[in-house]
Amino acid sequence: MNVFVGLQFLEPLRAIELCWESRLYGPVLVLMYSTIDAVAWLSCPLGQPEVKRSDFVGWVDRYLIPDSGLQCTATELYAARCGVLHSLTPDSGISRKGDARQIYYAVGPDRARVLQYAIDNSSEPIVAVQLDLLLRASRHAFTRFFESAATDEDLTRRIESRRSRIFATYTDSIPTTTTALDPP
Repeated sequence: MNVFVGLQFLEPLRAIELCWESRLYGPVLVLMYSTIDAVAWLSCPLGQPEVKRSDFVGWVDRYLIPDSGLQCTATELYAARCGVLHSLTPDSGISRKGDARQIYYAVGPDRARVLQYAIDNSSEPIVAVQLDLLLRASRHAFTRFFESAATDEDLTRRIESRRSRIFATYTDSIPTTTTALDPP
């Protein structure tokens, strides 16, 4: 696998860290969910031009949820992704139909437990997620994904087939990633 593919994702991860340090939690969520989308796209079947709900959910089930300690499902994270990316709210068509609980985010030690207690005393279909736990799980998921590409030839082929399409930033030194302008 081309090393620039993995390095391309260091930039949004760094942006997430900067937003976290500045307590910009909305942008943290936007960047995190869009990065998950982008990495899930890398694993899509050859010839499939865009990531679909099933790709996102499958990627999250395989790389993010295991051993994460999260109390939500991959479908709930997808619904949350839709709400955050489309309207900066916890609302999505999936949650409105009752197919997923909304996710409310807690920041700070043990805050998700306190928030979940308050939620449990209401009748709303909501789950509390500790944002720092979700971010840690997503970073581990990205690492697992790129490490698995080292031994999975099919995954490597899928990633390589998309390499030339990945957004890049060029500076006066070396490129930080490959670009859609590179020949395939």
